[in-house]
Amino acid sequence: MLSTVINGLLIQDALSQDGQKTYLYTARDISTVGEAFYSRKAEQNLSEKKIVIISGGTGNPYFSTDTAGVLRSIEINCDMMIKCTNVDGIYSADPKKDPKAEKYDTVTYNEVLSQNLRFIDQTAIALAKEHNLPIGVCHIDNISKLATLTKNGAFFGSMVM
Repeated sequence: MLSTVINGLLIQDALSQDGQKTYLYTARDISTVGEAFYSRKAEQNLSEKKIVIISGGTGNPYFSTDTAGVLRSIEINCDMMIKCTNVDGIYSADPKKDPKAEKYDTVTYNEVLSQNLRFIDQTAIALAKEHNLPIGVCHIDNISKLATLTKNGAFFGSMVM
């Protein structure tokens, strides 16, 4: 879980360098890094047009960081959750292992579940489906492009809707 906090810091730094207002929350209070997640404060940050970054999972065992991201996004009424990962979208198979893997621009929750697409865990996708939360997937190297999403609605990568 600590690595997701480090990734959160990297995302925060990249967006801050682009002039974006950000706020980092963690599953547990790490006062010099980020504040423990509280939905009311996160919602306030969103209302102030800050990008909210949530890291460190839920702080509880048996829940992946994917599930934590979806759960927290639902809690604070986000329009979408963005998952930054080591590939540039959603594929039919791992593109690093299968050169014939097909990239999807958009897939449905049911397609993710029925085709067992493994970019996110099944619990997270089922929860997102239940709450109609879109999920965007982009490459971690494109963090600075996240600012584009907040400026003009454009998105790069793949979407689950």
